[in-house]
Parts: sequence; structure tokens; C-alpha cells
Amino acid sequence: MTINKLINPLPEKEIIKKWNSEEVFVSVICCTYNQEKYIEDTILGVLCQDTPYRYEFIIHDDCSTDSTSDIIKKYADNYPKIIKHIIPAKNIYSQGLKPSINAFSFSIGNYIALCEGDDFWVDDKKIKKQVDILEERKDIDICFSAAYTLEPDGKENIIARNKNIFVASLSEVIRQGGAYMPTASLLFRRNVAIEFKKYFEKAPVGDYYYQILGSISNGAVYLPDITCVYRINALGSWSSSRLIIDENKLIKELTSHEEHLLKLIKLGANKDDINFVISDLYRIRSNECFLLKKWDIAKKLIEKSWLLHKKINRNQQKLHQYRKFLYILHYREKIKKIIKKIKLR
Repeated sequence: MTINKLINPLPEKEIIKKWNSEEVFVSVICCTYNQEKYIEDTILGVLCQDTPYRYEFIIHDDCSTDSTSDIIKKYADNYPKIIKHIIPAKNIYSQGLKPSINAFSFSIGNYIALCEGDDFWVDDKKIKKQVDILEERKDIDICFSAAYTLEPDGKENIIARNKNIFVASLSEVIRQGGAYMPTASLLFRRNVAIEFKKYFEKAPVGDYYYQILGSISNGAVYLPDITCVYRINALGSWSSSRLIIDENKLIKELTSHEEHLLKLIKLGANKDDINFVISDLYRIRSNECFLLKKWDIAKKLIEKSWLLHKKINRNQQKLHQYRKFLYILHYREKIKKIIKKIKLR
């Protein structure tokens, strides 16, 4: 398995010649901060798009302190009719605001596509394929696709849900969690972003809420083609920042998630589905604390998870069963691993 990056985009004039309309169909939004190692891959993946649909590329640079801004400027100077390089007066994220919402305010496209500054596209027909599908399926608001994952050590994997095009139900999208739809694969109608800004501007992480809001009408259409690469725990990504989160921030984040997820019930989501995913969220964080030997907080979180929705999976059942003696479970699991290694010799 080899990831083939998109390189050597056409000059701006040649890209524009392929567009069949003056109307901006797609606004590609990229939020970045100190991602000098990755941002060029992101930019090239977008500029290499072969599509008749006019698109704009909004790169929201949240006051990077490395060479990220210089790299963006180089391309923005060469593609001034495509790239909008947005640099706020102050870092948006540090003020508790979402860079994606600020970036959205500069967009005019009928569709929104996302690609963070550490991810990149590998299919030059990505925009065309996804817009074609949603133009045909007027009843559906969001499209996602298969994707590669790329770990820091270079290990590659594939996230694929099916070999064929299919429509995932709202319940499936909710219960599978935020990782179900790779963020860099998303393309959705503008109304989804408008609804997001209205209800979820303060949500801890936006990607999952885009997925659910986009699926509320009639589910989400899946494209089996691998269109993008998601870097796991890349430097500067939100995922990597989770590794150093403290206990107070963890509780605050979980409370905020719960409050925002409950809002989805009024918008059309099933209550049992929402309770399931909130329960699973507490279970995931409990397991993280368990692995870090933070027994007390792990116990509180798994009890909350169990109260919301029982028996969601084996991990939850095991943590709840041993909630008063998590240290015993920890060493029991450790001994099991040692025995397994001995047997393999």
C-alpha cells in the first residue's frame, strides 16, 4: 500500500478554464496553525483538483509562528483567484473560538469541503465526484468517503465502510462516533455550516457535529473511493493535544459535549442514540484514565457511562465490573499480556 500524493498543479489560468460556471460551487476550508511540515501537501491536494465546478480555497492561518504562513503566501501569490489566505489579528483558538467558523464567514460556496492543515487529498476528482453525487441526491446534505490513515512512524491503513456507494443512516452516524467519517473526506451543503454556527459554535470539537447535522435530513452518502489522508496524532493536531489534557479540562470537555449532544434531540436525533454516544464518550475517557492509572476519575466516568446506557460494549462492562478495584484489573491485564508473550516464544 502506497499513498500517492497529488503534485504539480496546473497554473491558475488552466484550472479556471475547466470551470463551467462563474458561480462558486465549493468552498474548501483549511484551518491550520504551526503545520509547516504538512501544509504544502494540503495545498497541493486542493490545487490539483480536476473539476468543472468552480471552487475557492480558504486557508485560515491562526497566527502561526513557524514558516506555515510563508508557505501559504507563496501559493496564494500564484493562485490569487483561488486562494484566500486569512490571518486574524490574534490567535482565534486561544480566545475559545473556532477557526472554522471564522473561515466560514469568508466563504461563498454552495458546498463546503474540509481539509485540516495536517491532512491532504489524494484524488484529483474528489470535488467532482462528491458534488456530482449531491447534485443528483438533492435529499441528502453530506457526502464522505474512504480514506487512508498515516501514523507518525509512516504506517498506513485504510478506513473503508463498504465496497459500494451507500447511504449511512443518522443512527449509524451518531453511534459510530466522530471517527466514522474522516474529516478530510467531508463535503456538505452550506446550510449544514449555517446550522452548526447557530447551535454548536461552542462545542468542544466541531467535526462530529458537522457529520450529525449533515445526516439529520436523510443520512449521509458514502463514496468508496479513497480521496484523502488523515494524519494520526500529527504535530499541532487536536488529536495529539488530547494526550496531555488535564483532569479539570477533561471534565469540562465532557460536560460541554453532553450539553451539545443533547441539543441534537430537538433537531431530530433519536434520544437513545444520543444517550448511547454520550455513554460511549464517558467510557472512552474512563478507559484513557484507566490506562494512565487515574483510578478515581476512571471510576467516576465509567459509573456515569453505565448510568446513561448499559452494556454498550465489553470494555464498558469490564470497567464497570471492576470500578472499585481498577488497579486489580490493570495488573490482571498486564499479567495476561506477559503470559501471551511467553506462549508465543
